[in-house]
Amino acid sequence: MWQIDKMAQKAPFDTADISVTCEDVAVRDYLTSQNMEPDSVTLECPHRASQVINLAIHERPYLVRGDITPLAKGLCFSNEPILVLAKELRVHLEDHLYMTGTGVSNR
Repeated sequence: MWQIDKMAQKAPFDTADISVTCEDVAVRDYLTSQNMEPDSVTLECPHRASQVINLAIHERPYLVRGDITPLAKGLCFSNEPILVLAKELRVHLEDHLYMTGTGVSNR
């Protein structure tokens, strides 16, 4: 589970680029490929895997299905997919990504 969460966290770093839409950076496709469908009843995701970091936390845009906001220079996102198997296990890794003029940086 830790490795699945780690790879889910890696997905946005691999796919984020200027003008790519937020939904195309979401971790949903990776989790589905691992039979960890985020909409399933066994996997609980307590909140979005990522949100922009600005003056307040949990602001739009979000790196989620349905958010078609294009990534742009200056956006900074948390990157924290959380896997929770009901009452058994919780894995929460957190990192951040920053959109530069040429793409993503986590430095």
